[in-house]
Amino acid sequence: MHRELTLFFQSACLGAVLLLCYDLLLVFRSLIRHSNVLIMVQDILYWIAAGLLIFRGIYRGNEGSIRSFLFVGSMAGFLLCRETISPVFLKILTLIMRLPILFVKKTVKRLLFQWKRCRIFVVKYIKKFFCRKKKILVNKRTEQVEKSRKKE
Repeated sequence: MHRELTLFFQSACLGAVLLLCYDLLLVFRSLIRHSNVLIMVQDILYWIAAGLLIFRGIYRGNEGSIRSFLFVGSMAGFLLCRETISPVFLKILTLIMRLPILFVKKTVKRLLFQWKRCRIFVVKYIKKFFCRKKKILVNKRTEQVEKSRKKE
């Protein structure tokens, strides 16, 4: 009986860990937009990994025999974690993951601003240079015309 109770609590912990991993995936999705196809692929990969972890736990802990208390333990851990730890975990994880994303967004925004400013500066001086050169050419042409008139 002691062994079954230990396996029950281990499966409850596994259910809680699986829920927290899925919460991590949900926070990632909420911060970075995903297409429906990508969400489906992520869900399929998550459930394949979850199934393999549950199977591994059953195989190692109970020599491969499937017992209903292992599934009940996983569901109990999942539900208990969902009602207690998960809401707090989601809020904290969202705050933690939002900071690097905000940093990257602000950095990119500043770099783009500097790039646009530099581009405006370069274009302004290129135009100024060509306008000056054009005026010089116009002035030289005017001088040539005046010289030719004086000669006549």
